[in-house]
Amino acid sequence: MLPGLIRRGDFGDLLERFFDNPLDGHAEHNWGFYPKVDIHEDKDNVYVEADLAGLEQKDIKIEINEDNVLRLAGERSFKKETDQKNFYRLERQYGSFERRFALGQNIDADAVKAEFKNGELKLIVPKKAGKKARTIEIK
Repeated sequence: MLPGLIRRGDFGDLLERFFDNPLDGHAEHNWGFYPKVDIHEDKDNVYVEADLAGLEQKDIKIEINEDNVLRLAGERSFKKETDQKNFYRLERQYGSFERRFALGQNIDADAVKAEFKNGELKLIVPKKAGKKARTIEIK
């Protein structure tokens, strides 16, 4: 009988308002934007791919600091229509975002390549030519 305890109109309504985006279309109620990111590497590069649908290139900031920490930041603005629409659900996230990722010490931050196409940001971060491991003989 537990499912009957949480029903629309009381505590269930409260949970829906807490976990879901608002239905009233007011941008001031947003909880921010948290884009999904994939990071992988091979022997030559580190690859970063971020889903940034609905943004334009001018809305995105990319920085790599002196500690080789990548910072992705930007903002997706809420587009309020001029005619009133009755929203049944408003799930897309709006607002500003900032994500940071440590890329390691062997990257060449001056040679990063970035491409933004169809809402996907792709970064290619080359690795520096590092020293090869050497075998040490035990005497």
